[in-house]
Amino acid sequence: MTARGEARRYLQENVLTYEGNECLTWPYQRTSGGYGLMKLNGSKTTVSRYVCRKMYGAPPTPDHEAAHSCGNGRNGCVTKRHLYWKTHKENEEEKLIHGARAVGERHGRAKLTKDAVREIRKLSGRVPQKEIGAMFGVSQSAVSLIHLGKIWSLA
Repeated sequence: MTARGEARRYLQENVLTYEGNECLTWPYQRTSGGYGLMKLNGSKTTVSRYVCRKMYGAPPTPDHEAAHSCGNGRNGCVTKRHLYWKTHKENEEEKLIHGARAVGERHGRAKLTKDAVREIRKLSGRVPQKEIGAMFGVSQSAVSLIHLGKIWSLA
């Protein structure tokens, strides 16, 4: 168990004073997604959001997120030089660039592989979608979305 005040002390003495460019990893509590987490003023907050606020002031809107230029937020990075305000859409786009967003096979709930999706696409128009879905353990609507190119980009 972490001693009372230890995380806050680490934040003040290490995170906020760190001038390096390498990822500084939060060694204490994390969210289920891997982001540093701590209790400040009676409520839990992500450390990256707190640090971003300290560096750049309040977010432009309440919907802005603390984004990581390094792509390592999910690994607990709290380096102030890596943080800045982005909209949710901008943050998600950047996660794709960094390979930090779980898409395709890397998504925790993915039922298909890229090879399976390629096979599903090959069967388009030759086998009923419901039957294809049964073959791969997915719904007919998922097969339809794959055929339409609305889900599962293979790029």
